[in-house]
Amino acid sequence: MVQLDRLERAVLPAQTGHHWWSYFAEGALLVLLGIAAILVPVIASVAFAFVLGIIFLIAGGAGVISAISHPKQPGLAWSLISAAITIVAGLLLAGGPVRGALSLTFVLAVYLFAEGIASFAYAWSHRDHLPHGWGWMLLNGVIDIMMGAVVVWVLPFFVAALWVLGLFIGIDFILGGFSLIRMGATARHQDPVSARR
Repeated sequence: MVQLDRLERAVLPAQTGHHWWSYFAEGALLVLLGIAAILVPVIASVAFAFVLGIIFLIAGGAGVISAISHPKQPGLAWSLISAAITIVAGLLLAGGPVRGALSLTFVLAVYLFAEGIASFAYAWSHRDHLPHGWGWMLLNGVIDIMMGAVVVWVLPFFVAALWVLGLFIGIDFILGGFSLIRMGATARHQDPVSARR
């Protein structure tokens, strides 16, 4: 069990209580995005791949401009190679979002496993000053890991792999959103005096 010193016990709960609305707002946004993704999972999958491709194209273009505008900087060639790789990845995702969505389904599995572990760590770090809210984040981590295992299982099936990306992104957003809303509600009613005990 992590032991907080006297100053941390006094400051952390008060800070969390003052910023309860940020947990709540982020949670509400995630729930809305999650519902949208679940309603149209295939569209969400393809749209996600396309938008990610556009982001890569912009990032790669910015990398090229940055490298060209500083031609005497060390590592110019590596900067241009990095930007070119980013542009190619963007072209592949934006130009073939269905194929990109299938590739991203694999990335989703990795993301869900990593997010599950991060949720465990996040929940564990909040257990001392949010005693009634951190369990929801812990549950979110367990469900993330379970969904990651399901994604790995459906990867060989084309239609299921395409459909599951949007569906699981939606589920993950909703669970994460509800856990943040619960943490915000708990933080709003947190008693700093009792939290210090």
